[in-house]
Amino acid sequence: MNYEVFQSLDTPIFWLRNGIVEWMNKSAKSLLHLDTDSFVWEDVYPKLPAGYVFRLHDERQHGFNSVLVECVPDTNPHLLREIEQLRAENSDLERILEASLDEVFVTNAEGVTVRVNETAEQLYGMPRSELIGKSVFELEQQGVFYPSVISIVLQEKRRITILQRTSSGQTLIATANPVFDERGNLVQVVSNAKDITDVRLDGWMADQLKPSTSHQHPLEPTATLVAESDAMKQVLELAGKVAATDATVLILGETGAGKNRLAEYIHQHSARADKAFVSVDCASIPETLVESELFGYERGAFTGANKAGKSGKVELADEGTLFLDEIGELPLSVQGKLLDFVQRRTFTRVGGTRPNTVNTRLITATNRDLWDMVRNGTFRADLYYRLNVIPMTVPPLRCRAADIPKLASSLLRRFSMRHGVPEVKLSPEAHALLLTYEWAGNVRELENVLERISITSPSPLLSANDLRGYLPQLGGPNKEDKRPQDVAPAAQHAQTRPSEASGTSLRERVDEFERSIFADALARHRSTYAIAKALDVSQPTVVRKLKQYRLKS
Repeated sequence: MNYEVFQSLDTPIFWLRNGIVEWMNKSAKSLLHLDTDSFVWEDVYPKLPAGYVFRLHDERQHGFNSVLVECVPDTNPHLLREIEQLRAENSDLERILEASLDEVFVTNAEGVTVRVNETAEQLYGMPRSELIGKSVFELEQQGVFYPSVISIVLQEKRRITILQRTSSGQTLIATANPVFDERGNLVQVVSNAKDITDVRLDGWMADQLKPSTSHQHPLEPTATLVAESDAMKQVLELAGKVAATDATVLILGETGAGKNRLAEYIHQHSARADKAFVSVDCASIPETLVESELFGYERGAFTGANKAGKSGKVELADEGTLFLDEIGELPLSVQGKLLDFVQRRTFTRVGGTRPNTVNTRLITATNRDLWDMVRNGTFRADLYYRLNVIPMTVPPLRCRAADIPKLASSLLRRFSMRHGVPEVKLSPEAHALLLTYEWAGNVRELENVLERISITSPSPLLSANDLRGYLPQLGGPNKEDKRPQDVAPAAQHAQTRPSEASGTSLRERVDEFERSIFADALARHRSTYAIAKALDVSQPTVVRKLKQYRLKS
């Protein structure tokens, strides 16, 4: 920005970035009787005299949130009254926020802090000038609070409640809510936290206060793997042996089968259990940002970069475990740099020259056939061999039906606590009916169905007929119960399921099935954001899959 042009103007000009006044011209300083820059806009705004109209010029093309504030005197009495009314309403809102005994913490869509109240300053022992303008990832790394509820919401884009620790040892119960615009884009995250250090906690909640930096949701019971079936017992037996080592693990399995849960299980049963578990969904990161997200970047590495630089996920996982989910989606351009990290545990930030070394355990997962990708030239063979040290396969839910009853009971109990609703029980007939369903979406589909049941069930005891209403592929509420071996897939299900004769390989049959899912979703929903929400995947994944299968949105 050409500051000299604005210095010659009589109009007060302020330049803000992420809520911080980084620069103001001479007229602005004279208006406020200030002689320095770098103020929090919340502190500057109340000092501006009445009678000014503020013209905001948004500046976003460089990748960061900044705004030019132009203060113009106005002589229109009607407009002045409106300005004074808005100023009074804003003052009322400020007084309400400041009077709150709970923390109020607001960030933008990138996790950069834009607003906090006085309680937040007290809880974290930092003035708001040091909080505003910093990302929650940076504050989390510094130990100001851990884990960050806002960072979890930024990933999952839904309301989350967890327990947080502060640098002074306080325990907070924190709830964060995502805020979306009219197009469904995430624009802000608002968090409220209450100090419960002196509150006595019993049972499962007390267990969550044990020191841990795992990126779980501490307020919910730990998402353990259910292993009633022989198939899962074998998987957990191997996982227990692997957890005692630092060997690199490659977890294979269908989408939604629980690969991330197995990764967490290995971490929780390892010597690194009290260190960070950093999970990265490679499929959800735009290709141009993958390298900086994994390895971080130095100050001034590219336009719009954080002026102080940023640590990558690899650094955040130092001494802990780095979990790279959907590793098959990693661009070839980044695979070479990841190979260097896998071989030597060294990396270089984007824009940097100095190599860094970390002590990080690596776990990866994919639902794709990596060896087939190697043959097709879309995955590096040398990286494949480095990752495939200990391969483990999570069986699909349809191949471990013995796990379903216990898994269902555990999930219903969890959703009851999450949403504050009575716990729903399933009748024996409803439990049996669950076994007749094919669960194409595996555990993730089961979770979605049971969460919907927890919130909308007409009765605390769900009958088989009630359950059919949530599983339309079984034929609706009037269909008679059938034993598992007698039930054939419904016609609707058969239409989206590839025949055994289609394709020449498993990969082709899976691709055909996946294409039919996205084609059906495209016909039902108007936008890629709606499709992403319906299928429980990220919007970039939807865009990539539609392009891959040549489906036009």
